[in-house]
Amino acid sequence: MLLSTTSTKVLVNGRPGRRIAHARGLRQGDPISPMLFVMVMEALNSLIREADRRGVIAPLPGNAIVHRASLYADDLVVLILPSVEDLTNL
Repeated sequence: MLLSTTSTKVLVNGRPGRRIAHARGLRQGDPISPMLFVMVMEALNSLIREADRRGVIAPLPGNAIVHRASLYADDLVVLILPSVEDLTNL
């Protein structure tokens, strides 16, 4: 409700551009954003671990890489083999 009643205009060469109506998501700096990110990334990480355990995505070569997903701040890195099948399954 909060976002559907607001809009944004971006200054282009000092003049306001077209109105951008917000439909969903959170405002930048919303205090709930970090907690939502952590909750979603925890669920995603669990799904990736389960796919790895079931063999849905191909095993990585060697034993040096233990975790497929690296999560830090608001970034996510997922390690998979460069194949269409693994990317589709992910």
